[in-house]
Amino acid sequence: MKGNHKSWSRAVATAVAMSIAGAPAVAAQPSTATEDQDLGEVVVTGSRITGSVGMSTPTPVMAVTADELLALSPSTLISALSQLPQFYGNSNNAVRSGFFGSGGSGNLNLRGLNTGGQSGRTLTLLNGRRIVPGTGIGTVDINILPSALLKRVDTVTGGASAAYGTDAVAGAVNFIVDTEYSGWQLNAQAGMTTRGDRDNMLYSAAWGGDLGERAHLLLSGEYYHADQVLNYGGRDWYKGYSLVPNPVTSNTTPRLLAAPNVVPSLATFGGLIAAGVPTTSALFRRYFNPDGTISPFVLGLGTATGGHSIANGGSGDDSTLNLATLAPEAQRANAFAYLSFEATPNLKLFVQGLAGQSRIDQPDHAGRFANVAGIDTRITIYR
Repeated sequence: MKGNHKSWSRAVATAVAMSIAGAPAVAAQPSTATEDQDLGEVVVTGSRITGSVGMSTPTPVMAVTADELLALSPSTLISALSQLPQFYGNSNNAVRSGFFGSGGSGNLNLRGLNTGGQSGRTLTLLNGRRIVPGTGIGTVDINILPSALLKRVDTVTGGASAAYGTDAVAGAVNFIVDTEYSGWQLNAQAGMTTRGDRDNMLYSAAWGGDLGERAHLLLSGEYYHADQVLNYGGRDWYKGYSLVPNPVTSNTTPRLLAAPNVVPSLATFGGLIAAGVPTTSALFRRYFNPDGTISPFVLGLGTATGGHSIANGGSGDDSTLNLATLAPEAQRANAFAYLSFEATPNLKLFVQGLAGQSRIDQPDHAGRFANVAGIDTRITIYR
C-alpha cells in the first residue's frame, strides 16, 4: 500500500463500509511518514446518516421544507398542506369549501377532528408562538402567513396536547420563518384550469437586511386573486341526470328512472306561471327571462323514459348544473414585518406584525330548487 494513493483510498472506503455493515474490525498496519500525505477527497456512498430536523424531539415531528411545499402546490399554503397524509380531506372543514378546496381562508384540520365547523383542536404556531385567530369560527387563516419567507413547516400529530394544552388535541403545526434572511425576491405567477376557467394570479415580494450592526428587518407582502367557477358547465363528466317518472306502468317496473339532460317542467330560475290563471290566458305557462320579459314555456316531445329535457325541444333551466359552486371568487392580501435588535450578546429583542384580509364572493344556493321527483318547487304569489 505504500506509495499507492488509489489503493489507500479504496482501503479507507472499504473499511468504513465494513464498519457500517457491522463487519469485524481489521487491525490497522503501522503508518509510516510517507503515508501521512494529504489523501484528498474520500466519497462514501450508501450512508444512512440523515438530517436532524424532526429527529431530535421527544415526539415525532414531520418537517416539510418550503421547496417541498412549492413542489406540492405553488398557489396557496392550504392547497399544498392538504396533500399531506395528516391533512387529508382538510379543505372540507374550511369556512368556505368546494371542488377546488377552500377559496379564501385556509384552516388546518389534523386527522379530521375539526368536524362540523368546530375549532380549537389543531394548534397553529408561527416560530413556536401562537397566532391570533382571524376567522369567524376562531381559527387561524394560514393563507395570510408570509409564505415567501418560510423555511419549513413542522407538524406534531401525537402527544402535542400534553405540551400545548387542550387546543392541540389533534396536534400542532409550527410555521418556521427565516428571521435571518438577507436579500430580496420577487415572484409572479398565473394559471387556469384545463377547461379555460378559474383564472388565478399570485404576486409576492420579500426583503431582508441589516439596519446598522445590531438590527435586522424583514418585509414581505403577497396578493392573490382567483376567478369563480359557478357550475358544472364545460365539463364532459356532467350529464344532467335526474329522476323522472317511468312511462311504463306495471307492478314489476320501477316508478322512477334516471335520465340525462333533464330540466324541470314546473319551475324556472326566473319564475314560471303554472297555475292561478285560466288556461286560455296569455299568461298561462309563461316564464320570466333574466331581462324581465316573458316567453312561452314549451314542454319537450318526451324521451324514452318520459323526461322533459332541453335536448328534445323543451324549455327550462338546467337546475342540477347550478347545484354547487365549484370555486368561489377569492381575493387575498397580506403583509408581514419583523424587526430584531441584539441588545447584548445574550439578549435579543424583536417585534413583528402580521396583517391580512381574505374575501370570498360565492352565490347562495340555498334558494335554488333541485330537480328531484317528489319536491314541489311551485310558489304561490298572492295579490
